[in-house]
Amino acid sequence: LELGPLIETGKKGCFTVVERKNRTFSFSLSPEPIQVVEDEYGLCTISGKPAATVSARKEHQENEKELVNEDLEDLSRKVKGKKKPIITVQLERNQVDGNQATMYPYSCFGSFAAAKNRTTEKRIQLGSGTMVGPHHVLTCAHVVYDKRKKRMREDLWFSPGQHGQENGSYPMGCFPFGRHRVVRAYVCSKYCESSERDWDIALVVLEASVGEQTGWASIGYYPDHCLNREVVEISGYPGDKSGEMWTMFNKLVGWSEHELVYKIDTFPGSSGSGVCAFRAPHVVVIGVHTRGHTQGGQVQNYGVRITSGLVKSLREAISDTWVLDRRGHQQKKN
Repeated sequence: LELGPLIETGKKGCFTVVERKNRTFSFSLSPEPIQVVEDEYGLCTISGKPAATVSARKEHQENEKELVNEDLEDLSRKVKGKKKPIITVQLERNQVDGNQATMYPYSCFGSFAAAKNRTTEKRIQLGSGTMVGPHHVLTCAHVVYDKRKKRMREDLWFSPGQHGQENGSYPMGCFPFGRHRVVRAYVCSKYCESSERDWDIALVVLEASVGEQTGWASIGYYPDHCLNREVVEISGYPGDKSGEMWTMFNKLVGWSEHELVYKIDTFPGSSGSGVCAFRAPHVVVIGVHTRGHTQGGQVQNYGVRITSGLVKSLREAISDTWVLDRRGHQQKKN
């Protein structure tokens, strides 16, 4: 089914709203208010929804993360009068296999792709994203918005839990939850206007409520004092790994009001991946990976930090589009 072009339809808080013309379905408000929960420590979150299938691998990784915390904090020693952490746990990227990719929390991570051109079905990978609602995906703005052309990318699709890539045709097993077209996007207006890195974030709305199968992550603002010992994980689709999901965790090495800094291996294609903390049974997106930078031989990666203001703006956007009235519309599965 061909939909109309993407057109700008207005503003919503800090976002510019862009959507498909001539949709055969509509959105409406959540029947119950979506709550932003603020606790005594200053954490500000919108709760996610774990899927029925939870990866057993997470328990093993939580034990590893405890060791990382001990190595980085408790096993410090003085070197030349300064404290230097000793890391005894080997930190590296790990592949998420096809079975794990269908289980929460990995099931809520996915890949964005768009048609290479109007004359072929072949698609090119553009980035990664995280389900944060029944048909809502959090990603970075530059995945969905073309800075050079100053407009949204056309024919954009999202595939949660993808494992494998196109090779002439799409194998059915590559897309356990199907491919789903982006029909609306909330892009930070400041990014559209000036491409500011601090505002490289977007929420997209899909044509189908695939989150009911995959589950979805929480969204959270963590104040500075909660980040000191936080171990975060990034799971996404680096372009050097042929459409497979890879994951890695480490401690944050710095942050500012609008940015998180970490030494986690990424590659073009990882953009849009959630920077995730874990509060069992939830995975909490506290940032969105946007870029890497090399200086003096040292590689560091950066992401947009979720602020309390962004949490509230995202809540409004998700609430406004919570109910999807399909009215006979059929999504393309593969």
